[in-house]
Amino acid sequence: MDDIMFPETDAYARIYEFILSIDECIKTSTQKIDETQMQILIDISAIINDTEKSLTPHRYANLAAKTVFDTICKKYEDKYLQNSFGNSTRLDYGTGHELNYLCYLYTKYFYKEIDIECIFTTLIKYFEVIREFVKKFNLEPAGSHGVWGLDDYQFLPFLFGSSELVCQKIKSNEPDMLNSTRCYYEAVANKLGGASQILKSITGKDLAVINRGMIKMYDDHVLRRDVVTQHFIYGACLQSKRHSQETLY
Repeated sequence: MDDIMFPETDAYARIYEFILSIDECIKTSTQKIDETQMQILIDISAIINDTEKSLTPHRYANLAAKTVFDTICKKYEDKYLQNSFGNSTRLDYGTGHELNYLCYLYTKYFYKEIDIECIFTTLIKYFEVIREFVKKFNLEPAGSHGVWGLDDYQFLPFLFGSSELVCQKIKSNEPDMLNSTRCYYEAVANKLGGASQILKSITGKDLAVINRGMIKMYDDHVLRRDVVTQHFIYGACLQSKRHSQETLY
């Protein structure tokens, strides 16, 4: 079979539809907690907290981050989960790793091991754990200058944070706009007064417009970027075959 681009694959179509489903669920349904997935993240947080930083001089990330990666891989066999916290060689983290965690949740959803109403709350906890990991071990941003003007490490807090803001009908020019949703990075909130011109430019705009723009930006700058998806992990329910809309769900 001829090689096909990632946006033509079954995996791309399923992930994109999954994002739309999460977005709609945040806006229309009461969010719930999945105790199993929450406990996994609590356990990973404990691994991060219990791992002592290396005293070896280092220019960038603390070398003890490798111990965290190794411990996660020994404890959990799922390839998506193993690759959701960064690269153990480069000691960096970026949107490709964030995408792996979204894929991990999709597989759980596909096999009916988690409800759609539990995805957002699980992601919020994941963002929190990532923040802990990045801060403690000074992980480098993977391959870039931030998702193209938003944040050096992640995109989904913006996307699903905008979904929650639409739901809550919060005016985007209120001073506490970003703090009104737990989904946003505390570091991201500080960027309103700092480097992110994109964040500054959306202040005061209609929330529904911002939300639609975030979905399009994620599609354009993450799912359709070869630098992000070139090492995508295909599997039984996220396949490399050409997608057919009739077989998504």
